[in-house]
Amino acid sequence: PSHRPHADAQALDRLEDVAARIAVIGGGYAGCAAAVAASLAGATVVGINPTRRGAELAHDLRRAAFTDSLTELGNRRSFEEELAAQVTAAGAVRRPLALAILDVDEFKAVNDTWGHERGDALLRLLAESLRDQCRERDRLFRIGGDEFAVLGSGLTLNQAESRLRAVTAKLATATAIPGAAAGITV
Repeated sequence: PSHRPHADAQALDRLEDVAARIAVIGGGYAGCAAAVAASLAGATVVGINPTRRGAELAHDLRRAAFTDSLTELGNRRSFEEELAAQVTAAGAVRRPLALAILDVDEFKAVNDTWGHERGDALLRLLAESLRDQCRERDRLFRIGGDEFAVLGSGLTLNQAESRLRAVTAKLATATAIPGAAAGITV
């Protein structure tokens, strides 16, 4: 994202510089050192390949820092930056912007009853259903354990409410677990 807060931008720039230097040095410790550097910067490290160099490693680190590893949606950091950027852009051109926050009702009960693997599968299914039901230009995020956000650029309140009713109805069907009380609250 191009409109991130100044402090985060500086931290990410330092992280990318460190990752690039580590990658240039090479050796068996490059991936480990990059993971440590990313961890110290507060990033979640997933899928780092120690044989990749410079810009590729920086790209991997950036993706890991802004993507939820379970659902492959944007994470909370990505959401906060994208929300700020879209609010600024929408205000500049007076374009409507819709924000929906979705919460899985009784998700703890799903984990407690069927286990965390089943709960994770439900979250992945919910993310996949959101991708299927939302427009390609909508931005999707997992912002908490069982909370998701959708940013819909160019949608009026009436359009957003109508689309959201349709999306939640389809999500409820797609993510239903027989005998579970889990539902979707917007």
